[in-house]
Amino acid sequence: GKTWTDTNGPGLTNARINYIALDERNATRVYAATLGGSIYVSSIITSVTPANTPDDPAIRLHNYPDPFRVQTTISLQLNAPSTVTLTLLDIMGKPVSTLWNGSLEKGSHSFPFSKNGLPGGVYLILLETNSTRIIRKCLLVK
Repeated sequence: GKTWTDTNGPGLTNARINYIALDERNATRVYAATLGGSIYVSSIITSVTPANTPDDPAIRLHNYPDPFRVQTTISLQLNAPSTVTLTLLDIMGKPVSTLWNGSLEKGSHSFPFSKNGLPGGVYLILLETNSTRIIRKCLLVK
């Protein structure tokens, strides 16, 4: 695509991607590699509001089990009522499933997610509230 930059030249063409990885030191970057030795880099996250700020209604987001084979439960804790969108994204940031979009009361909330034919790989759980965005990685294994 046009947002990919070849570390040695022009952007990503129709090359077959064999490996993809999220940069652990800089979570705003994702790398794709081909068998031919080309490496491409793209940004997937443009901004993140730090969690656990005093006015942050979302204080916890996790899933269990992780990694998972068939189903995982995504749990979140709110310290105040909030409008919440909970979305599962593929590694490229494309929405795969919206788990919740609406208001939630203060307290603990759980959302089961089944793989429903998704391929194995790294996925991102995106929690958006009135005041924050939190992203967590999860791993679906075959």
